[in-house]
Amino acid sequence: MDYKVLARRYRPARFSDVVGQEHVVRTLVNAIKAGRIAHAYLFAGSRGVGKTSTARIFAKALNCPNKTDYEPCCECDVCRAISEGEDMDVIEMDGASNRGIDDIRNLRENVAFRPARSPYKIYIIDEVHMLTREAFNALLKTLEEPPDYVKFVFCTTEPEKIPATILSRCQRFDFHRLSLKDITGQLERIARREGFEVDDEALAAIARHARGGLRDSISLLEQLLSFTAERVTLADVKLVVGAVSPERLKELVGACARGDAGTAVKVLNEVLDSGRDSLEMLEQLTAFLRDCLVAREAPGSPELLEGWITPEDVFEGELKGLSVTSLLLMLNYLYWARPFLKEDSSGRIPLEIAVVRMAHAAEIQDIPALLKALGRTGTAVLKAERSGELPRIDARETAPLPKKTAPERVEPAAAATPPKAKDEPKRAEAPRGEERSPEAGRERRLA
Repeated sequence: MDYKVLARRYRPARFSDVVGQEHVVRTLVNAIKAGRIAHAYLFAGSRGVGKTSTARIFAKALNCPNKTDYEPCCECDVCRAISEGEDMDVIEMDGASNRGIDDIRNLRENVAFRPARSPYKIYIIDEVHMLTREAFNALLKTLEEPPDYVKFVFCTTEPEKIPATILSRCQRFDFHRLSLKDITGQLERIARREGFEVDDEALAAIARHARGGLRDSISLLEQLLSFTAERVTLADVKLVVGAVSPERLKELVGACARGDAGTAVKVLNEVLDSGRDSLEMLEQLTAFLRDCLVAREAPGSPELLEGWITPEDVFEGELKGLSVTSLLLMLNYLYWARPFLKEDSSGRIPLEIAVVRMAHAAEIQDIPALLKALGRTGTAVLKAERSGELPRIDARETAPLPKKTAPERVEPAAAATPPKAKDEPKRAEAPRGEERSPEAGRERRLA
């Protein structure tokens, strides 16, 4: 018999098996009870939170002939066929590999045929955001006015890529990331059924590494069960996933709190040289600082922490001097380094720069506090002057400013006058008013 991995073996088969999505389960069950079943649903959320599993359970609840209290029996031929992906009336499509307009045209042609043996014909399209724009446009009319026996369930990890015309025709359900408590509880039940012992610290480390994805945590648990034939410990988890111990993170952040950039960079390089991935180191350092910030701002809510520290750690020891402003600046520096770290060939220089900036975070003045202090200083000076404690400075008592004397103006030397030309004999001019006739001229010559 072929081996079935734990993630498939413990896949939810009923609504009661779904973990951490009570808001979705309750809405779907109430819709089935009231008969208000929409023609299209959109399940959105990160990977491994139960979108496709819930879609299958919903399909079984609609078509199962032996359902009890709107829960599928999981024993009839219909439920078994749906669970195995072999039912003719529940068609599962992968949007990544069936993304063209021809695939949607085939779907539209098949919609015209009624279901073979079940009340509904259900189409489950996984990763629907991968469809092309032309495929979405071809689906619009069918999605808006489908036959009564046709239901659509779309699953996606990136709902922002789906056109608004598609979103407006669907009922949207947002699947949440699972909490650490939900993941550790499910992992503990699986380990108990499989006959393995897992330490509580190891379960918490697995849950943190999965980042809210139950499927990823179950896969990691199975890997650990293959790694060790005995009890799974925290050391095993760190060795398999390459996690950094909280003590090393505390040492690094403590050096930054003291302003010791050299020690902080040294600790960082020691961790990276031991084989840890720089991006994983960035993620864990971010989570550690996040816990420090939450512990300082909400010391009475330890359930908000992810397990890297305790509330007492930020008020004692090396982390005592960390202010909220410094923590916010450190987190900002780490987020700055994230995109550069993915492109850097060395895999550590952007992270080293961020750590050095973290060590100098205390030197940066808080602008709002600085403005507030300046405002207090100005108000105190004004009050002291009005009360007479601060002597006024009279303008008459001040020494006059020296007058500025204009520089003496130097007159330019007079230009040499050109020599006068010799007087030329003036021509005799006729008196004004006399007529210059030819006869008058002749008489002058005769005289």
